[in-house]
Amino acid sequence: MYAMGRGVPKDEAEAYFWLNLGATTKDKRAGRDKVEAKLTPAKRLEVQERCRKWAETHPTAQN
Repeated sequence: MYAMGRGVPKDEAEAYFWLNLGATTKDKRAGRDKVEAKLTPAKRLEVQERCRKWAETHPTAQN
């Protein structure tokens, strides 16, 4: 939704955040990688750090 701006403002960093958290299969990783390619390296690292922090505070969500 964030990648396309459907129902929410278009936000590739937010799209990458959620796609990165859910990238458990090859198909899902492909979607994440398309959005990732649109981000600057600095923004990508910022979002990856946000994902790491989210995973630390939501450990059962990753199981």
